[in-house]
Amino acid sequence: MKDHTQRTLYRILTLAAIYAVLVFVMLKAEQTHPDASIRSVYDVVWYTLTTLTTVGYGDMYPVSTLGKVIGMIFMLLSLGFLALLVGLSVSFLKNRAVPLWYLRSAKGRRTALFNTCSAEAEVLAAALKAEKDPYISLFAGTEGKTSAAGMTTDLSVEELLKHIKDTSRTSVFCLSRNEAENRILARKLRDSGCSVYCESTYEPDRLPEHEHMFDVYSICARMYWNQYPLNDPAEKIVLIGSGMYAEALLEQGLIQNVRDPRQHVSYRCIGDFAHFCRNHPALDQICTLGSEDEHRDSIIFSDVPWNDDLSLLREADRVIICTDREEENLSIVTELFRYNAVRGTVYARVSVPVEGVTVFGSTEEIWTPELITKASLNRMAVELNEIYRAQTGGKAAEWKDLSSFTRRSNLASADHLPVKVRILLPEEHGTEFSPDTYRKAYEVFRRTAGDERERLRMIEHERWVRFHLMNGWSYAPVRDNSARRHPLIVPYEQLSVSDREKDDYAWEILKVLSGNEHKA
Repeated sequence: MKDHTQRTLYRILTLAAIYAVLVFVMLKAEQTHPDASIRSVYDVVWYTLTTLTTVGYGDMYPVSTLGKVIGMIFMLLSLGFLALLVGLSVSFLKNRAVPLWYLRSAKGRRTALFNTCSAEAEVLAAALKAEKDPYISLFAGTEGKTSAAGMTTDLSVEELLKHIKDTSRTSVFCLSRNEAENRILARKLRDSGCSVYCESTYEPDRLPEHEHMFDVYSICARMYWNQYPLNDPAEKIVLIGSGMYAEALLEQGLIQNVRDPRQHVSYRCIGDFAHFCRNHPALDQICTLGSEDEHRDSIIFSDVPWNDDLSLLREADRVIICTDREEENLSIVTELFRYNAVRGTVYARVSVPVEGVTVFGSTEEIWTPELITKASLNRMAVELNEIYRAQTGGKAAEWKDLSSFTRRSNLASADHLPVKVRILLPEEHGTEFSPDTYRKAYEVFRRTAGDERERLRMIEHERWVRFHLMNGWSYAPVRDNSARRHPLIVPYEQLSVSDREKDDYAWEILKVLSGNEHKA
């Protein structure tokens, strides 16, 4: 936006300088001619204006040779000048006047402001427009572009916000390809009163309640495991792919796919996962590495061509094809079915339908208001925190005061709720549940006791430990948040009775979701 303003100013100054030179030269040429009617700067300016605007009163005209040449230049420029005036007027109306009128005429409606007009932004804007309480959308700093999902304007997000009196119903989506640009804008808007959703893989330790960070890799992974959950505690999974999407899928799977203390899920990861292993040095505390294990989950990393060992693909219960490049995923799918017999279900991160393959991760699937804003997930996470606060007599911190890590911990717990429902109600195979389903699940949980209650607590403790280990925490006898140390990162058997009972909190949220508010 700043560069555009500077370029416009430079062009105006350049044209003004050229105009001044032509006026000066004409004046000097005419002043020396005895029959000249142009004698002063005023005369030259009057002549040029009447010529450029094609009025041409004829009361003044150049008589010198040089003056006539310059006059001819102004005559030739007259049509261009008119075109320039029309163009500037249309540009002003399209990029400024009309968007501001559109913004002001939508007073009271929910408003979405975008700092880009990318394909993803347009998909999200169209979805926001289709909400029950629809948004109007404006794409800031997007001169020269058009969109069916909203209005484009060369005004910046900050300039647009100045024209919105009540920003409480305004959401700003920072979706530029440049993550640093997104974070800078989000930081500038902290006191604006609007909700800010910033696409970034980086998340600071503390964020205002109305500021949210997200990345498409985590969203894709969350969406995948929620839509296609683990159903067999001994499932064999082959994950093909290197890069951010594959790493996010594996990380989310390890944290979310906890459903039985005796499970032994096998993850065979084909690709370059060295970066993932460096970021998660405690993997060996979560799984057995390098070989399958009948008593716990296992991960086997293989940085070899995906078709190097075809027996793995034939034995797998599911094959997930998820490189960062969609074209590569399609190529792998094509070769896989052309030359191999696959027993399990094949999933591929592609945007087009492929026969025999369950596709996921398209722009339309990921860029939805629910996934980007995490509205319902946040509500569940807040409720989980309130349950914990109630159990501590209100001593625990409120949601707005939690660190980003603690918020993510609550979000991970909320992510696991559908898994908990399917554990309590094995006949349920859906991914979205009604309040009545949550009520039934809670009633089953409430009736559990003895070994069965212990089993449920073990599942929750294992999920909690995995989340912390995957995020760089480790055991220490004394808790130290700054050093990421916690005394409860131990096997369930080593917990005290009171600490075991704390694992019930994550199951109590089922009562809230059933419509019966939790009471301390």
